[in-house]
Amino acid sequence: MYDSAESFPQPRCHPETRRELLAHLSQRLDDPKLRVLWLHGPAGAGKSAVMQTLCQRLQDAGRLGGSYFFKRGHPARSNGRVLFATLAYQLATLTPSLKSSISNRVEANPTLVSASIASQLQDLIVDELWIQPRLK
Repeated sequence: MYDSAESFPQPRCHPETRRELLAHLSQRLDDPKLRVLWLHGPAGAGKSAVMQTLCQRLQDAGRLGGSYFFKRGHPARSNGRVLFATLAYQLATLTPSLKSSISNRVEANPTLVSASIASQLQDLIVDELWIQPRLK
């Protein structure tokens, strides 16, 4: 998660590096058809630094809805079990209607946050965003 206490010190790009990649990613984020941005590559390639830098820019612009950073060797962050529950929580803290709706859904089914990742994705993210009026 961007700005998480667990990820300090946060890797970030030096201001004079990766400009072209960051510009490309920023341009992709302005595409209204793009719903998810997924950066992948080999270990040590700098993915976390790039995405931390991008998340900082999005946060500064008021455009960061949520983020999740996997971390190899870290038991809670090396698999996807909490990915969608974490993203749902982040979205809920930003949008009052989502907060109410997601809270109601979890109260009705407390085991949802430990359900399969497919169920979490569907119930906490997809279904919730589908029933919301267009979020800005």
